[in-house]
Amino acid sequence: MTGLLRPLGLAAIAAIGIAAHAEVAGSWALTSEGMRGTNHSVLTIERTEDGYRGTLEGQRGSRELPAITVDGDSFSFELTMQTRMGDIDLGYAGTVTGDTVSGTIATPMGERPFSGTRKE
Repeated sequence: MTGLLRPLGLAAIAAIGIAAHAEVAGSWALTSEGMRGTNHSVLTIERTEDGYRGTLEGQRGSRELPAITVDGDSFSFELTMQTRMGDIDLGYAGTVTGDTVSGTIATPMGERPFSGTRKE
């Protein structure tokens, strides 16, 4: 009987570890500071059969995010933003804690922080 209880106990511990991760999928109202002031955007992350994808909607319109990497309660993605000065590559990396998110945006001018909350 003891031999059977040990695997069940390990499975329970593993389930608790998985449950401790915040759900990354959802819609997030993000705020970041840019060169021209405060930027507001909405990040939507969807779980699919093949992983995660989503959209980022902001002042410059909506962009499809075909690949979002998720590891536990952390996520990252890259996108290219078209500007009058040319294309700019951005890299987002964030962590979800409950109904809040925070992280950084890697830009050609350095990193800048972002934060946000889950939209209902």
